Amino acid sequence: MAQTDSEVDIGFEISRAFALMDQGKAYASDNNYRDAGEKFQETISVLMAVMPIVKSESTKTMLQKQLHLVMDVSEGCKSRMRRMKQSKGKGGSMLDMLLKQTEEKEKTLDEKERKKRVTRNHVAGEVYSTERGYVTNLKILQTRYVDPLREASKTSLPILSASDVATLFSTLEAVPKLNERFVEDVGKRVKDWHALQTIGDVFDEYAPFFKTYLVYVQGFEKMSKRLLSLRKENERFRMFLEYLEMKERLPPLQSLLIMPVQRIPRYQLLIRDLIKNTHDTHPDYKLLNKALGKIANTAKHINDSMNRQKRALKLHEIQGLFIPNKKMPPILAPNREHIKDGPLRKLNRHGEVDGLNFWLFTDVLVYGLFNMRKNAYEFRRMITPIGCEIAVYKGYANGLKIASTEKSLILFAWTEEEQQEWLKAIQETADRNKKRNHNLRHRGSLIMRHTAAPLKGEASRSVVISSENSNPKVKA
Repeated sequence: MAQTDSEVDIGFEISRAFALMDQGKAYASDNNYRDAGEKFQETISVLMAVMPIVKSESTKTMLQKQLHLVMDVSEGCKSRMRRMKQSKGKGGSMLDMLLKQTEEKEKTLDEKERKKRVTRNHVAGEVYSTERGYVTNLKILQTRYVDPLREASKTSLPILSASDVATLFSTLEAVPKLNERFVEDVGKRVKDWHALQTIGDVFDEYAPFFKTYLVYVQGFEKMSKRLLSLRKENERFRMFLEYLEMKERLPPLQSLLIMPVQRIPRYQLLIRDLIKNTHDTHPDYKLLNKALGKIANTAKHINDSMNRQKRALKLHEIQGLFIPNKKMPPILAPNREHIKDGPLRKLNRHGEVDGLNFWLFTDVLVYGLFNMRKNAYEFRRMITPIGCEIAVYKGYANGLKIASTEKSLILFAWTEEEQQEWLKAIQETADRNKKRNHNLRHRGSLIMRHTAAPLKGEASRSVVISSENSNPKVKA
């Protein structure tokens, strides 16, 4: 079976690591500890980068042993260089002094602390290797998918139209350039990795720029839906994807497109792992915590924006359920959010029950009648539930009574559970409005009364209220 490109790359990197190790040993045997140390540091960076992507457990165990060995030899070279400097009467640099202090402390470290140090090294290597893989896949996405589809859209036989290419890839442009610079800076730290090396300041520097992912994440849902429909409807596009995914063995387009969405949460996990395995006296500890705070704020900013977008899309979706009507107030409004919706039965002026659908928002209650012929709802009314007073009323089965200056309603839920859910939802909505704006309580009041008495007869039969008796009667 032919080896995949990834398998060839891993084998090449492992061979390079052992070659660098041999060069380091040769320098060390000639007492050239400076060049030996540089080769051992290169070996460490290669091993740290390749270990997270090695699948074979036996190979991974072997590489871990080699990594520990090379790290010890590297520290030995630094120690030899310090002693040589001291013997010549020259003072070492501040880093050398710190490294010497760290070396002395590590002699007394217990096994748990040693494991934390090794794990920190592995996580740092994972940061670099996963970022390098991410940037590589972004390049594959651009050169093997986006560019050919964009060029083909300009020909007489396009695979996708220019508008579809824009829908799928227009928000991708800013992402690769940012991460190409980021992986370079991370790589510099990992390739010069030592006991006191820091990486938190690199994350801290780039954290504000990761907000550029917002535009991409906002359009991802629309992009995914369009990709799914195009794959089903467009045979030329489906054949194009199948060729790249099956013949060329490239990652599927959907898996490449979702990578930027997953990247910021991935950074959070990696930084948390580094903090967990970094001693609080280490110079990287505060830097990592500062970076985590910024990355978390970026993630929150993206999530909040996504939630706002989802709320707005929900309002647009509900607006689209109604038959266009100039008299209907717009559903979409600033700061309005959807809370609950569902069918309820409303007692009309003739004493009969109409089956309607209700939508409760943070500031209004809307209801409409479904028109089967037009497959949409006819708008009936929008009520503003500014204030609310709740009282038990034992007159109707699963009933709700809403009284306001705008409109009074008597409603029936299908079950007692639904009745309680609507009761709670409207009450909580009204209470929130009261707290936000007390002076609005005089503009209208919402009074809701309910009962758990059983409704006689079939649910679909009309209910009439007699002028002499407040109890409902069943109309045949």
